[in-house]
Amino acid sequence: MLKQIFMKLWESIFLGVVQGLTEFLPVSSSGHLAIIQKTMNIEGATIFFDILLHVATLGSILIYFRQEVLVLLRSVPRVPNFIRKLFQKGHLAIADDEQVWMLLLLCLSTAVTVAIALPLESWIETHFHNLILIGICYLLTGSFLLSTLFTAPEEIRKKRRKNIKGMAQVSLKDAVLLGLAQSAALLPGISRSGSTISAALHLRMSRQKAGEYSFLLAIPIILGALIVKLAKGVEIQELHISIIGGFISAFITGLIALHFLIPWIKKGKLHYFSWYCFGVSALCLYLSFFK
Repeated sequence: MLKQIFMKLWESIFLGVVQGLTEFLPVSSSGHLAIIQKTMNIEGATIFFDILLHVATLGSILIYFRQEVLVLLRSVPRVPNFIRKLFQKGHLAIADDEQVWMLLLLCLSTAVTVAIALPLESWIETHFHNLILIGICYLLTGSFLLSTLFTAPEEIRKKRRKNIKGMAQVSLKDAVLLGLAQSAALLPGISRSGSTISAALHLRMSRQKAGEYSFLLAIPIILGALIVKLAKGVEIQELHISIIGGFISAFITGLIALHFLIPWIKKGKLHYFSWYCFGVSALCLYLSFFK
């Protein structure tokens, strides 16, 4: 009995660590989850446990970006007045309140992702554990990350007088494209952070704003996924030690992942993760054809 409890605790902590790291590192949390369930002798998490893991990683984002989140929340009452000014002054109104503009852009990107996600939900669930699909998607993720090598460093862009977009220069079209980039991560093996940050860099956003926008964009998406799962009905389980262990490990590793990833993004080292993704892609394709 005691051995079973420790085994269950180990599995929960392991899944929590995987969730915490891969939710933010550009290596696809859904892809890792599918591979683990397909290849290792670890049962898939219950819906209740899965929800708690997502709550933990959501908490990591809210803690790490607490100042940015508070600024956005405080800007909500200014939205009606901002929209009125936008119709009166056009693009000039954006510079008056960049926080409200960012909030509206995040809402637009989220709406695009939701519009694509809802019709594809059943198809994605059906093909979630397809190793060939996962392998191809990891290949794409690696390519996205490697492509950031070809985005000129911000210092060079300044010398060439090529503008680096601050939030005021990000357009509605850019927000739609970032929503589409996030939609790609519905597929197991496509990294949400990898696809959105790569797209933002190619749209000439600064590295700092690209990372910030990507992770703030994760908040409504994770919340939306939680609401959908809760709406389907969830059996509330007792908070025993294994579930608590998984929650804590996901929260802590999520904070650690953000702590190390954000500086890497600012230094232009996102492409380092591409080689890991190429390796996972090769492993998935090997297992699908030869095992």
